Amino acid sequence: MQGKMAEPEDRRKVQSRAGQKTGQTARKHQKRTARQELTEKDSETEETGSAEQGSETEKTGSAEKETQQDSKDSVKSSSQIDDTAASESAEQKTESQAAENDGQNRQDSSDAENQADAASVAADAGNQTPTLTLKKAAQLAQSDEAAKDKLKVDATTQTITVTDGIGLILLSNVKPSEYKEYTINLVTTSGWDLTGTAEVAGTAYSFLGLGDDADPYEGKFEFDTKTVAEKFSITTTKALFHALSTKAKLDLISFSISATFSITMKPLLAEKLKNSGDGTKLTSTVVLSDLNSDRIQEAAIGGLIGTMEKGSSAEITFTNNFSNSLKVSGESHTGLFCNTMEPGASLTATFKNNVKNTVSVEATTSGADAGGFVGHMAADSQLTIAGTSAAQVSSASGNAGGLVGSVTDGKISVQAEKGENEADAGKFAFADTLTLKAGSEKAAGGLIGAYSVTKGGTNDGTGNSISYDLSEYEFHSIDVSGGKDVGGLFGVLKNTSTSSTTVAVSGKTTGAITTNVTSESEVKNLGGLIGAYDTVTSTDRNSAAVMKNTLAIKGTSNAADSDIRAVPQVEVKQVPRMAE
Repeated sequence: MQGKMAEPEDRRKVQSRAGQKTGQTARKHQKRTARQELTEKDSETEETGSAEQGSETEKTGSAEKETQQDSKDSVKSSSQIDDTAASESAEQKTESQAAENDGQNRQDSSDAENQADAASVAADAGNQTPTLTLKKAAQLAQSDEAAKDKLKVDATTQTITVTDGIGLILLSNVKPSEYKEYTINLVTTSGWDLTGTAEVAGTAYSFLGLGDDADPYEGKFEFDTKTVAEKFSITTTKALFHALSTKAKLDLISFSISATFSITMKPLLAEKLKNSGDGTKLTSTVVLSDLNSDRIQEAAIGGLIGTMEKGSSAEITFTNNFSNSLKVSGESHTGLFCNTMEPGASLTATFKNNVKNTVSVEATTSGADAGGFVGHMAADSQLTIAGTSAAQVSSASGNAGGLVGSVTDGKISVQAEKGENEADAGKFAFADTLTLKAGSEKAAGGLIGAYSVTKGGTNDGTGNSISYDLSEYEFHSIDVSGGKDVGGLFGVLKNTSTSSTTVAVSGKTTGAITTNVTSESEVKNLGGLIGAYDTVTSTDRNSAAVMKNTLAIKGTSNAADSDIRAVPQVEVKQVPRMAE
């Protein structure tokens, strides 16, 4: 499959019509949840929906929305003004304008209610538990006209063929233990809209996400090669996989943003990435298509992965083709690729931004950190980056970093490959202007907001150097509007390792690392590379050992029209803070 997804005109029209139809369908029925109305013990005599209702539910409606208020059309006057009756003309024009304004106000109100309702229903859907057996789901798909042939099971080859959104929604209501190893083959001629409910045999089913904590999905997720399925995208406001194993095999997946429910704080790909325990690494290519961009004023997603669990490993390439501005906003720590990397997790992340509009990352939850790639990295986690950065990173009350919000004993490195955003090969290119904002008592940094080192650079704590080579990065301008500690690389660096540990920053930069503070009253400590360097107090029982640690800075800056050179090497011995 190709790394870039084309958006044929016929695909845009068909998928757009499908989204409109699902909105109409969701409003036709009073919904009953699958958990309330149907368990695996339900009888085979459930009443099937009519053919007329089935055709209307072919493309599912809003993303986790039980009911939806009708959109109200703007009212425009179609009257023809009589040139000979000036007063009548003026009266008609006034009435027409008033009706149009009223219609627009009603439409704006309806859109706001839709977004609020979607968030509420998303929370409700998160509490539902899949109850169907795979056999029962297949029987429903054969007995109900609306779901006819939308889900077919071949036990011999362990393959489930799902057609359109209704098939994928129905599968998500099956116990994950029954399909965790199956191949899921996707078929469609119009896309997979998972943002609403599917009416099957009189019961409304919502999309619950595939897999769960006990049985994460580990099979093959593929798009049917005998049809044009790979040309279409998945529209969802909930993670495609509730729990995904590193053992899973994924085809390139194209997502699109719903025109009706364009704001979600849920990840697109997976809520949780689970370590399979056999050393396998998940490989995934994700594309965000430009579908519906002309109908969306504000778009937000919850990144790609919520949590990479302990020891999990992944290599993800994300290509953004969505032509409007895109916000990444999570429910805790927030990052474009992953919100939280647990201890020992490893991620190789490549970001390709094919549009000029801004991609921003924002953490709004109290104390949550925000990072361009990852929100928070725990002990011994590893992040390897390639491509380009987000343009804006902000946290309401936490740390903010151009790459990672906060890191504890983790490491960031650059993957050597062709550069993006006109960067040289093997370089990571930051946005032309990287805008950062952290909480008033927190830190903001071009690479990492808050960096904590508690042991040496190897797992056994032998004290090897933790190094950052600036020649691997192409810096431009950094604007900071908030944060107590602000630095071009690290907002705050705290080294409390009790084994001799050197944190080294070296390399030749192609241009100066320029950090501009746009709100001086917000920033207390500002450094060209490091805003604040912290350690333990002199009364700490480990202070003598910690004093052996070293900060080494060595490098050269060749900015245009500049003859600036750094000193050969500066070593700063840690001095414990005086006890208060």
